[in-house]
Order: sequence, then structure tokens, then C-alpha cells
Amino acid sequence: MNTVFQRLFVFFLGIPLVILITAATFCNHLILHLTIIAVAIISTLELHKIVKTRNHIQPLPFVLLLTTLIPFITYITVLFDLSTHWISLTFVASFLLVMAKEIFGYDKETASFEKSIQRISSSFFIIFYCGYLISFVSRMTSWEEASVLISFFLLLVFGSDSIAWLFGMLLGKNNKNIFKASPNKSIAGYIGGVAGPLLIGLVGWKTVPYLSGQSLLPILIISFVTALTSIIGDLVESVIKRSSNFKDSGHVIPGRGGLLDSIDSILFSAPSFFLLTELFFGL
Repeated sequence: MNTVFQRLFVFFLGIPLVILITAATFCNHLILHLTIIAVAIISTLELHKIVKTRNHIQPLPFVLLLTTLIPFITYITVLFDLSTHWISLTFVASFLLVMAKEIFGYDKETASFEKSIQRISSSFFIIFYCGYLISFVSRMTSWEEASVLISFFLLLVFGSDSIAWLFGMLLGKNNKNIFKASPNKSIAGYIGGVAGPLLIGLVGWKTVPYLSGQSLLPILIISFVTALTSIIGDLVESVIKRSSNFKDSGHVIPGRGGLLDSIDSILFSAPSFFLLTELFFGL
């Protein structure tokens, strides 16, 4: 029961706080971008700790620098209205640097490159997961109605997670163990995790002026895909933790564990929300 109160406290305090950060538009959402960079740093620290327990990986300072660089360059790109090619260039350059580091990063005692592929794969995975995926939230600030759309995105993600948890707690006792990666999750929870965002999308279309000016079908498609990718993101993070025998990624957030435990859904759903919104809304 203590965990329930902790989750409810985080929900009712965290969501308004995040929406407030999103609403602060000065310097092109500077507070939001600083928050995103901080999130990239903390999640990198957590994931590097998880990965290195079972895999060879490049040093944390090097991986952390490249991971943080991507959302930082994304902010510069948005702030000065530069080409998004700068983001792609930073991403590609990070991968090239990870590979190039193995020229100097081999085992000097044995002159062996036996673990080089593992170090490259593990390091770039963290850069991609913690740095590149979250940069799509940064890119959303380039939209004219950024505050509205980012708030809508976050409500879809948090709504999916919270309603899935509620449905699972109330109706999921006898329909659990669907996915071995997360055996405590239930069919009822997954149904709630998809149905909730569809309802949020419908309410948003009815009540939010900008969304009301769009067709309902694209909004429902965006809501459904965002919900689906949010659920997949949560399951994938469970796989990552189980592969290294971790229960939580950390202890940053009461009732939820580490930061990665709370943003896994955001990381997976941000690219699809961004791309579909630009496609359907002509942004």
C-alpha cells in the first residue's frame, strides 16, 4: 500500500510539474531542454551501471559526453533555427567516435581486440537509447504550438502508464504473466494502457482548440501508436534490467525506482509521436 501512495504522490505532483516546465517558453523552452539534458545524464549513469555488469563497455565519461552532446546540439539547432542535419551529423559522429576509440581502447596487456565489438555495441546502445531517442522531445519545441503538443504527448504517455497500472491493479489479478519480461503486468493493464490514450486523444480533440482544428482519425492514430510504443518501451527496459539481474534502474523516484524506470515509455514513444505529428499535421 505504501507503494500505491508513493505512485499517486508522484503522479499528482510530477505531471503538473512537467506540464509547467513545458509551458515555460522563454529562450525556446530553455528549462525543458535543460531538464532533457539532465535526464540524459542521469539515465546514462543508470544504464551504464546496468550494462557493465554483464558486458564490456567504454569508459563512462566518454559515453556520457557523447550521449549528452546529442540533446545539447538539438537545442542549439532549435534555438537558432538550424538544419536538423546537425542532429544527424552529431549522431553519426558519435558512432564514428565510439568505433574510432577502439584504436586506443584495446587491452594493452594482451594487445587483444577480442571485446571491441562488445564495447562498441554497448556504448553506442547507451548513446542511442539515452541521448538520441530523447532528442525527439527536444525537436518538438520547434513547433509553433509546441507547449500544447508536448503536453498532449506527455499526457498520452503518462496516461497510458497510469491507467494501465490502475486497470492491472483492479482487474488484472487473474490474467497476468503474458510477457515473461514483465510477469506482473496483465491483459487488463495492457487494454487500459491503450484505451486510456485513445480517450485522452478524443477529449483533447473535443476541448483543445489546436487539436480541434485537426481531423479526429490522425489524432486517434497518433494516440494509439504512442500508447503502443509506450508499452513496448516499458517491456524493453524490463528485458534490459533482467539481462543484468536488476530489479530497478536506480532509486531516484519514490515508488518507481530509477529515472529510466519512469522515462522508458517516453524514450520509445517520442520518435513515433514526433514523426506522425509532423506527417499528419503538416508541421
